[in-house]
Amino acid sequence: NIGLHIVHGDITQIDPDDIPDVDVIAGGPPYQDYSVAGTGAGEDGERGKLVWTYLSIIERKRPKAFVFENVKGLVTKRHRPTFDALLERFEAIGYVVSWRIINAWDYGVAQKRERVFIVGVRKDLGFTFDFPEPTAAEYRTQVLRDVIGDLPEPHGIGLSDKAQAYLERDPRHI
Repeated sequence: NIGLHIVHGDITQIDPDDIPDVDVIAGGPPYQDYSVAGTGAGEDGERGKLVWTYLSIIERKRPKAFVFENVKGLVTKRHRPTFDALLERFEAIGYVVSWRIINAWDYGVAQKRERVFIVGVRKDLGFTFDFPEPTAAEYRTQVLRDVIGDLPEPHGIGLSDKAQAYLERDPRHI
């Protein structure tokens, strides 16, 4: 699926006509202005405005579906008006939207990272996207073991008393 048809660049500099017609557009506008660790500028920030640029590309290209990903700070009280307006606008341009905060760890990624996902499906398709259920806890633990289980034991660094007590209590976490 990767090839010459991929348009990679600054969405403020790309003419939507240069984006090929596709069934699905996936993107995550820069998040720093919505991050709890960021500036908090929201849509007033330079990067924060890009959620609207993303929406305008969806409106112009009219894919069958889109996937929008961003930090969960976008749904906090401070930025919720922007988030709600974004959902309303996606619906106004003809999409049925579903959204959820997803922790990557719950879907087999060896990292605990929460993000908000919005999936929109064009209304004329008569379909509503349902998010899949998280993977089983045993699978998540196995993925972590698969990713780091063969790393050598650390040498020359000491564990805190709390970490050492944790490992002694349940060595399966190693």
